[in-house]
Amino acid sequence: FMLLCGINFNLYFVLLKRGLRSVFKDSELKFYLLMIAGVTLAIFLNVYQSGYYENLGKAFTDSAFQVVSIITTTGYATCDYDIWPTFSRMLVFILLLTGACSSSTGGGVKLIRILVGLKMVRRGVSLKLHPSRFIPVTVGNRAVPQEVATNIANFIFLYIFVIFAGSTVISLNGFDLVTTISSVMTCVGNVGPGFNLVGPSMNFALFSDFSKVF
Repeated sequence: FMLLCGINFNLYFVLLKRGLRSVFKDSELKFYLLMIAGVTLAIFLNVYQSGYYENLGKAFTDSAFQVVSIITTTGYATCDYDIWPTFSRMLVFILLLTGACSSSTGGGVKLIRILVGLKMVRRGVSLKLHPSRFIPVTVGNRAVPQEVATNIANFIFLYIFVIFAGSTVISLNGFDLVTTISSVMTCVGNVGPGFNLVGPSMNFALFSDFSKVF
């Protein structure tokens, strides 16, 4: 149900009107499902091979649940992912930023913006190699208007700026860097848990009243 609520709600209307095939033509949905599957598999293999789990099924279910919970910003936890290997924690850290699909219950940047941002980076690299080429940014079969692409780039920049500016203020608490940055990321994205002192087995009680208000 977390996964379903992270999908663009407009696609459920499309499902009723046009059928399942039309739904799976959506680029953001494919990106969403592919990211969940890829990150889940990567974490599962990493935590199991590192010896953090003896039970194969438990390793997979914990990996899948935490990935879906974080990317949909639901905030639930079935295990303390803060004790996982660094590679797995890094993947979870990235998911604190991405969020789920647009027009869903999830917070974060939203995957459609991430998708367009990645395509803009790819276009920028291509234009450096082939300056005379015309390379539009497209999502599905539709070109993204330049104004929309610019607004998305501005939003992503502002989002990251707020995280760094906020982390600078929250650093007045004197906590470690990972706690400070992840606490701001999880609040801005409405995710729930972060890392270290705000990990899934901890809470925000240690923060000053000023930090909580901020």
